[in-house]
Amino acid sequence: MDVAIAGAGLAGAYAYAYLTTHDLAEEITVYDAGEQRSPCGIRPCAWGVTRDFARLLSRVGLEWEDYVLQAIEHVTFNGKTLPAELYTIDKPKLIKDLLDGASIYTDTIQPGAYNRILDATGVARAYLPPIEDDLQAATFQGRIEYAVLDPSTATLRFGRNGYAWIFPLSDTAAHVGAGVIDGNPRRFLDETGLAEEDTIRKVCGWCTEPLRLSSPPYCKPFLVQHTPYGCPVVGVGEAIGCVSPLTGEGIVPGMRSVEILGECWRKVFTEYESRICTEFHWMFRERQIVDARLQGKTLSIGDWESLRSNARRIGILFRLRDLPHFLRSGV
Repeated sequence: MDVAIAGAGLAGAYAYAYLTTHDLAEEITVYDAGEQRSPCGIRPCAWGVTRDFARLLSRVGLEWEDYVLQAIEHVTFNGKTLPAELYTIDKPKLIKDLLDGASIYTDTIQPGAYNRILDATGVARAYLPPIEDDLQAATFQGRIEYAVLDPSTATLRFGRNGYAWIFPLSDTAAHVGAGVIDGNPRRFLDETGLAEEDTIRKVCGWCTEPLRLSSPPYCKPFLVQHTPYGCPVVGVGEAIGCVSPLTGEGIVPGMRSVEILGECWRKVFTEYESRICTEFHWMFRERQIVDARLQGKTLSIGDWESLRSNARRIGILFRLRDLPHFLRSGV
């Protein structure tokens, strides 16, 4: 089977390494438009991962310690500090190593050349049909240096229609940014005070890039059998909504979507969509919560229990006794 992977970001790079490692294709070619406008040459993000990152990297023969920049032991969430187990990674280095040996082309995929196309083009979703009820956030983010920074603590600030963050990369450097729905992310970031000009030195330029927050059930179809390219197209990663609608976490979910695809590679037409929706049902619940907040609704106890469960999934210990604080802070 000859396979084309569209997109050389994290999901596409991991797909190349996974298919290669597990001998799932005879020939694998990667296509990437090469239009990323970030200084590091990839789509911007906070470079944060959860504990499943180590297991997923082992599936392609890489050691996670080679990519971890900083261990995050606490998250300050709207002023409340919670225990956590998160990590920031060297994402450009990881993508480079995952794509080791790949042939990468910048042109479009020609019809009839492959047996299967993987759409890993993120928010562009270049080879799959458009999403009817897509939900996206505008983002504004960069890498900066603080005069004083606790490298073991990430900071998150949530509002009704967005959130801002600081994810440490070292003792002084961090990724800082904001994402909002129907708003101005730069203004939101300024309002939080997380990037005050007198406390930082800009390491690289500010990046702006949309982020899909739809959740997988809203992003169907993930797979189209009959296409103009003469072969089926299957989506992975952000192209099919594998991003947390509440936190923007997408690196590990994108990798996991590739692993699921690999596990049902021979039965992709019957198993893939259902397995993705089952695996990421928690994202569907988060999308419902985001929609409720955008409509000005008060969150129910069930919503809060979902948030607490999802926080545990990504390594943040959110306790019910913390609930009054979050209610007072306007989350």
